[in-house]
Amino acid sequence: MYCIECGESIKTGDKFCGNCGEEANHNLEGNYQNEEDIINKIINEQKERRESVYSKIRINDERIQQESGKGEEVACNSENESNIEEIHVDKKNNSGKSFKRIVFGIVMALIFIIVMGIEVGFFRNPVETKAIKEMVMDSGIKLGDLIEAGVSSPTYELYDPAEDGNTYVTIKGDILYHDIPVEVAIQYKKVSEDEDGSRYEFHTVTYNDIPRNQLQAMVFFEYLHQEYEKKHSNIQGNISQQNTVEVTQSSTNTINYTNSRFGYSVDVPKIWGEVQESHSGDGAVLYNMQDILDVRVYASYMMEETFDQYIDEYVWFEYFSMELLDIYIPGASHAVYHYSVGEASTVEEIIAEKDGVVYTFRIKNFYFDDMTNSITDAERERINQEALRAMESLEIF
Repeated sequence: MYCIECGESIKTGDKFCGNCGEEANHNLEGNYQNEEDIINKIINEQKERRESVYSKIRINDERIQQESGKGEEVACNSENESNIEEIHVDKKNNSGKSFKRIVFGIVMALIFIIVMGIEVGFFRNPVETKAIKEMVMDSGIKLGDLIEAGVSSPTYELYDPAEDGNTYVTIKGDILYHDIPVEVAIQYKKVSEDEDGSRYEFHTVTYNDIPRNQLQAMVFFEYLHQEYEKKHSNIQGNISQQNTVEVTQSSTNTINYTNSRFGYSVDVPKIWGEVQESHSGDGAVLYNMQDILDVRVYASYMMEETFDQYIDEYVWFEYFSMELLDIYIPGASHAVYHYSVGEASTVEEIIAEKDGVVYTFRIKNFYFDDMTNSITDAERERINQEALRAMESLEIF
């Protein structure tokens, strides 16, 4: 028979295989009697061993894969947690940086505002504005109170310094000029500054950006005083009395001259006496003090093609020293203010044009050596102011 372990032949009676030492079981059922059976048995047993080994290997592989998967998952989770922590740290750092940037931006903006405020005088504006408002006029009334009474929505603008190097405060607002809304600007110039504050003096006044002369400025301040008196008389309880009066306070002291031939009118002070109308009906002498002061208004047909040509022919030819400014006159198509100084007189006049007709309001002052005592400077100034108010009332219709 053959050994079931290695397949070598075993002699009868031997208890062990002479080759491998396997015990010879002579009584084993199914002992293989030939070599082929032994080989098949060996192959089958090896096959079973291999399958057993393979089975164990697969189990171990699966177990390794499972453990490896868990490890990767743990590693992945750890990595994710690490990343999340890094993200939180980054966010915290970025948040801190953003906050610092915001604070830095705010600080720089404040510095810029302060610097620009100092540059344009923003922080000085209230101080300078107060100096203007507290300025006391000759009437004893503060300028700020006059402005509040006569100018709508006034604003105060500080120019420090202006282009010429000086300091100015400009008051802007709206007034009614012959019932026409006009934008007015009153400018004061700073002349000194001491421990008591800044001191300003009147510089100029404009209507719709058109400069007014010194006498016209006086009329403007007269208007402010009238509006102040109206406001305070209303406060004192005289409203009902004023409502029963059909004419204004200014008109009670004036009479109206209307020229029907050319269609214009002016308000003349009653104190001047009777108006002397010309024989041609083109105008009237409103006031005349022989060789001292003459005030008259008149109109004529314009021979030139344009108003500018008329001004060139009339004004430039007759006067050699002059000031000429465009102005507004109710009803006129064009208007100028003209001021000239001659050897013995000054001429101040308004020249306006409408539909080929020229309207002139003239104030002429004479100055001679032998008339020194004939009129005082105060009286002349009073008449000129009255004449200027009459000039301001010129209306063309």
